[in-house]
Amino acid sequence: MKKLFLILSLTYLFSCGISDDNSDNVTPQAVRVEWHLIKVTGGISGVNNNFELYDIVWEFNDETGQFTVNNTNEDSSIEDGLDSGTYVFSILKEDSSNYFIVNDTEFANILVDNNAGEMTLDQNVTTAGVGSDGYIYYFKSIIIYSE
Repeated sequence: MKKLFLILSLTYLFSCGISDDNSDNVTPQAVRVEWHLIKVTGGISGVNNNFELYDIVWEFNDETGQFTVNNTNEDSSIEDGLDSGTYVFSILKEDSSNYFIVNDTEFANILVDNNAGEMTLDQNVTTAGVGSDGYIYYFKSIIIYSE
């Protein structure tokens, strides 16, 4: 009886648990990166607004030099960056800083930490100098994969 149980167990293991088919070992490929606005601070009034993931999503297309904003915040009294729409962007590199340009207008200093999946746009640091009444936008990235 023990021998029959062992044979059945091994048969099950080899038929279900071990496979020569590599379909389970497919490495997912990154399709796109979404940048989710999670917080806005600063401004003259000293705002501190937090947002849930998926409330405000920016998605960049380096090939076209455009990005799309999907902003579902309906409270116009809360600072939340840009309205929903498609914008043209570029990065101006000056000295050791990078400035985010939107529709040919300087928007903010941009810092991206891909390892942490974080991006910060700081309107207090511009090509004209340093200020204290701009907004700081904090983003978290979510990578969308295909199988």
